Amino acid sequence: MVIKMIGLLVLMIFGIWLLITVYLCKFSYRRLFVGEGSIKKSDVLLFFVVAAWFLASAWYFGGAKIYYDWRISDLCEVDGGVNIHKNIYLPKNKFNRWGQINFYNPTQGEGSLGDEYIYTRDVFYIFGTNEDDWLVAKKTIHKVFLKEENDLLAEQVLYIRSGGDFFSFGTNSAFFCPKIKSMSLFDSLFLTN
Repeated sequence: MVIKMIGLLVLMIFGIWLLITVYLCKFSYRRLFVGEGSIKKSDVLLFFVVAAWFLASAWYFGGAKIYYDWRISDLCEVDGGVNIHKNIYLPKNKFNRWGQINFYNPTQGEGSLGDEYIYTRDVFYIFGTNEDDWLVAKKTIHKVFLKEENDLLAEQVLYIRSGGDFFSFGTNSAFFCPKIKSMSLFDSLFLTN
């Protein structure tokens, strides 16, 4: 029932947008091309209103996603990816059958990697202030330190754009840069003997 109501709301909003667009096109065509031939101040104002309407529509219906995906790709080329400063070699019993470390516990914050390592995750918002915004672009930096020496072992920089969709019935679309596996920082840092 709720999805039907949301669908009707989307159709209603799209219908209103379409009516306004058709009205603006017809009205501006009559004023600018079928009129007396002399351009008035009101005609110039009408032109800018129509142009602003179409630019705002283009931005909302996909332009914002394209723009922030492009910005994120540019930023990613500068410092995105995994940077390993020192590899850690561990015995095979520290890995599961898929080759991933078995001591990672994401609910423990800085202690997620146990007593020997410090794991930090910092998020910097490029656009949007929280995950509930219409469009969010952010930079996420993951770092792993050796606890006893406070030595940086590895870092991973991710750029993420989420949202920006017209209306979404499920999860918003997202763009990640660089393309990574879920555990690539740990897979690159922790190796078997």
